[in-house]
Amino acid sequence: MGGNSNVAAMFRKKRVAMDVLRVKEPGKQFSSFEYVQIKTWASTVMNFLTETLGLKSVQVLNGPMVDLLNPSSRLEFKKYFDNNEIVDLLIPRNVPAHRWKLRPSNV
Repeated sequence: MGGNSNVAAMFRKKRVAMDVLRVKEPGKQFSSFEYVQIKTWASTVMNFLTETLGLKSVQVLNGPMVDLLNPSSRLEFKKYFDNNEIVDLLIPRNVPAHRWKLRPSNV
């Protein structure tokens, strides 16, 4: 019995809490209060993930794992982004993405 609780504790320690960050939805743009643009582009999202959040990779919910430092992986994300109406990303909960959200678009 004690062995099972040790195994469960080990898995709990390794598990990383994730949040879903929606970066694309029809009629909406991904922005913060400081940065607003007319349309959300895949390159804007990738730059935000690397430069603002400091991420090296991200998992697209129901999509590919994206290595943000690899050009071919970035191209795969761009294709996925362009071909899907809704794009959600799994990001670690400790990443400060709370200021960014989808807002009504002028497009």
